[in-house]
Amino acid sequence: MTILVLTVARLVARRGAAGARALALLAGVLLSLAARAQADQPFALAQPAARRAVVKFNMQRNLIIVAARLNGQGPYHFILDTGVNTSLLTNPALADSLHLLRGEELRVVGAGGEDTPLRAYRTEGVRVELPGVVAPRMSWLLLSEDALNLSGYAGTRIDGILGAELFRSLVVAIWPMRGQLVCHAPARYRAPRRGWVSLPLLLDQGKAYLNAGIGQVPRASEEAAAPLPLRLVLDTGAGHALSLETTADPRLHLPPAHLRADLGRGLSGTIRGHLGRVATVQLGRYQLRQVLT
Repeated sequence: MTILVLTVARLVARRGAAGARALALLAGVLLSLAARAQADQPFALAQPAARRAVVKFNMQRNLIIVAARLNGQGPYHFILDTGVNTSLLTNPALADSLHLLRGEELRVVGAGGEDTPLRAYRTEGVRVELPGVVAPRMSWLLLSEDALNLSGYAGTRIDGILGAELFRSLVVAIWPMRGQLVCHAPARYRAPRRGWVSLPLLLDQGKAYLNAGIGQVPRASEEAAAPLPLRLVLDTGAGHALSLETTADPRLHLPPAHLRADLGRGLSGTIRGHLGRVATVQLGRYQLRQVLT
């Protein structure tokens, strides 16, 4: 039996609504690199001659939610999560209603290697349709029970997580204020001439990492230190603009002003942590100040 590790505590950097146009262009260019670097590209534009397709989405708790049809049925609703390498069906009832075959069984462990009673099953050949975009035969993982309770967390029906496969296949620009994903055919995509910058990405096990400088708020009696160079996961499935794990680097510390808070829900239950602000986040030539973290 294979072991599937679902990590629920991630390092994440994501730009907020301010400067959304710049982020949308930047995201499209960055994620085009991922599309060209991966062999597994299940999605394509539904019309071969088309240059792009527009997919509308809703935002709930800073999560991108898209509607998709599976094997001609639906629509079903999925969180779009670049931090998940293989898409998940968290609603176990769908496996039966869609007559999906349960293949390889995987044991699921949570962050930190904690064992869980959950099981996941691999299913192959699922047809996925988004407006103007299609994956004729795609692999999914089926969870044995809805332990994540994403519907309760998001406040709307959620049937699963659509992972990084979309971004590995197409150039995807995210327009938060419009509620649109613009999916471009990589071979026909041309970057804008001005108004954007590129940032290098490191692709590791299907996830995209970028380097950023994090300026922390100094503690009492301390002077402001130079920004810390950190490697962060580019993750659309995390609800906070920036998530940091203080145990990942001994130089990281809680800001002087912080509140204990429930940050989300993982396989082992509620994820608890702290909310505060970092002084600055440096992404290329863009500097964000007082970022909620």
